Amino acid sequence: MKRWFQWLIIRPWPIWSLLLVSVVVAIGGNWTMDGNGPGFNKVAGALLQAVGAALVLISLDGNVGLFKGRGIIAEALKWVHDYPKPPQTIELSAAASIQSNCTTSGAITCRPSTIDGRVAELERVVVELTTLITKSHSELTESIATARLDARIANSQIAFTIRDLEKKVVVSAVGGLKTQAFGVGLALLGSVLSVFS
Repeated sequence: MKRWFQWLIIRPWPIWSLLLVSVVVAIGGNWTMDGNGPGFNKVAGALLQAVGAALVLISLDGNVGLFKGRGIIAEALKWVHDYPKPPQTIELSAAASIQSNCTTSGAITCRPSTIDGRVAELERVVVELTTLITKSHSELTESIATARLDARIANSQIAFTIRDLEKKVVVSAVGGLKTQAFGVGLALLGSVLSVFS
């Protein structure tokens, strides 16, 4: 029963609202038919057209606000604020200095003349290179892990942005449709009333 009520009454609210407004206007027109009926129809028609146009504009304002973050009024005020102003001349002077620091590492070695000395030197160089390679490997591994974490975070942010954009597109395409239809219906009813006055 609840689904039928939702389908029949709640979802088609613009139709029921237009019927209700039409009945109220018809009763109001008959109530004032003592010679002032056409005046009532003109006022009611103009009022319905204004309300209908306002509803359509409010719905469009909401759709514009979804994507730009500000509505039609804010856009109009921004347009007025962006009025071209005459150029102004500003003189600036600055002084700058550059200083650079760097660190280096190195070793001064004597070239041994004996074979045992040369072997000891080669062993020292191998140990030094092994240490350097191990350090570089651990830095590279840490850098790769950080890059993977950054990529995961970026992917989740992109997925969230896409879902948010999908919701905004659906709301802008379909969300204000009933309000716009109701506004157009009021404007049409107001036009018809104006014809009969």
